[in-house]
Amino acid sequence: MPCCLCFSDAPLNENELKGQRAVAIGRYVANVNTFQTKMIDVPCSCATLPCCLISTCPYVSLCVQIDMRHRVLNHVSPGSGWTHYQCCQGHCPVCCFKPSDTPHTFPRTCMCLEAFCCTGLAASANRFVIMDKYGLMPDPCDNSLIRMNNFLLLARCICDIAAIFDKNLRHAAQILDCLSEVLFWSTLGCMTAQTYAEVQFREQAASAVVYQPMPADSDYGSYEAPKAPGAPASTE
Repeated sequence: MPCCLCFSDAPLNENELKGQRAVAIGRYVANVNTFQTKMIDVPCSCATLPCCLISTCPYVSLCVQIDMRHRVLNHVSPGSGWTHYQCCQGHCPVCCFKPSDTPHTFPRTCMCLEAFCCTGLAASANRFVIMDKYGLMPDPCDNSLIRMNNFLLLARCICDIAAIFDKNLRHAAQILDCLSEVLFWSTLGCMTAQTYAEVQFREQAASAVVYQPMPADSDYGSYEAPKAPGAPASTE
C-alpha cells in the first residue's frame, strides 16, 4: 500500500475511467459522503489492522468475504439473513452474475462459489453495497490504486513484447506478476477492513442512546390544576 503514495490520488479523468475497476468506481464519483476510515489509514489503526491482515491471507479471505456479505446484507436489511443475496449483488451484470428479483435457491452455496472463484469481486460487492447505502464517494486511495494498476499492466505488456526479442526480460515480467499479486491482496485486505469499520461505525451510531437528564429547575411535576373563574389567586 505505501507504493500507492507514488501515484496521484486526484480525481480520475475520462481516459482513466475505462478499466473494469475504474468503471465500477466511476458510479460513485458524484457522491459527497466519505468513509470514516481512509483505506491508507487501515494498516495504521489497531482497530482495523487485524481484519486487514486476516483478509490478506488468500484462503482465509474466502471465509472473511462470506461473513462480510452476511454482515453487510443484514446491516442494510436487519434480520433478512441471506434473502437479498445476489451474485456480486448485481454489480457485475454478466452471465450468471446478472441481478434478479428472484431470491437464490442456494444463497450460501452461491456465496461460497463467488468467494472462491471471484474473491476480488466479492469484496468489491460488499463495499459497493455500503457505498450505495450511505452515498459514499470513492476513497482517494482508490484513484492511486487504479493508476498503479494501470501502470503495472502497461509495464507488463511492454515486458511481454520485449521478451519476444530478449528472453532475459521474461524475469522482469514475472517480477511484475508478483507485484500485481501483492497489490491485489494488500488492496483486498485494506478494502475489507475499511468496509468492516464502516459497518461497525454505522451500527454503533444507530444504537447509541443519548441520555439528557431533566434540568433541576424544570417545571415538570409542579403542574397546578386550572382554577375556576373568580377564584382567589394562590399565595405561594
